[in-house]
Amino acid sequence: MQRIFFILVLLLIMVMPGTVHCASLTENPSDSTTHFVQGLTVSEAITRAKAEGRMLFIDVYTQWCGPCKKMVREVFPQPEVGSYLNEHFVCIQLDDETPEGKSFSGKYDVGAYPTFYVLDSVGEVQYREVGYKTASQLLVSLSQKVGQNPWLPYEQQWQAGNRDYAFVRSYLTALEREMLLRHCADLADEYLSAKPDSEVISDSLNFLLFKSYCCNPRRPYFQQICTHMDLIEARWGSPLANKLRERLASLRGAGSTGR
Repeated sequence: MQRIFFILVLLLIMVMPGTVHCASLTENPSDSTTHFVQGLTVSEAITRAKAEGRMLFIDVYTQWCGPCKKMVREVFPQPEVGSYLNEHFVCIQLDDETPEGKSFSGKYDVGAYPTFYVLDSVGEVQYREVGYKTASQLLVSLSQKVGQNPWLPYEQQWQAGNRDYAFVRSYLTALEREMLLRHCADLADEYLSAKPDSEVISDSLNFLLFKSYCCNPRRPYFQQICTHMDLIEARWGSPLANKLRERLASLRGAGSTGR
């Protein structure tokens, strides 16, 4: 009899309202933390954000990145961060070492982690920030920069045909400041390749751009300029020419083909 009574008491405790209420709090996270939508591709997330009249916030990370984990642990759970991000954006996280992440990285020039992006309804970058940020730093940066793409005026002039050297140099500096290093290399390649190779090699300003942005031996333009090693050596001396030869040799030694 005592055993039956004890079992009944246990059952009564298990169905008490207070106990059920505590369990439900555990199952439902607070709305004040940043809500990252799971299972969406970037394209699907852009579509969802557009349908909801918001922009897309993307946290690009890797599994081994310490600052990325610190953001997840210390910053995104903070109520002021969650409230702001949840109100203004559809938010997703993107592992840069997954196929979807690698595709995004190739298109949007991810070079460090974490990198935060805001994309508009057509996938244009409206905001880009690299590295760990405190809650206040992230919120101030987002509020000041969203919709104010710092390199957009340069891009508009470039598309309009501006090829003035001083302008190109300023454009490259703006891209470099935003850590868009692949974009820098593409821009420098396009600017210099419109000129004769001999002019690029002989002119000190043009060759400075080449040395600063175009010296990845995997890039076809680097390999093209290095076919004129006699001109490079005559203009800039053997030490520099030998360094370029070493870069080419390292590529061939790795059995790689230029891309």
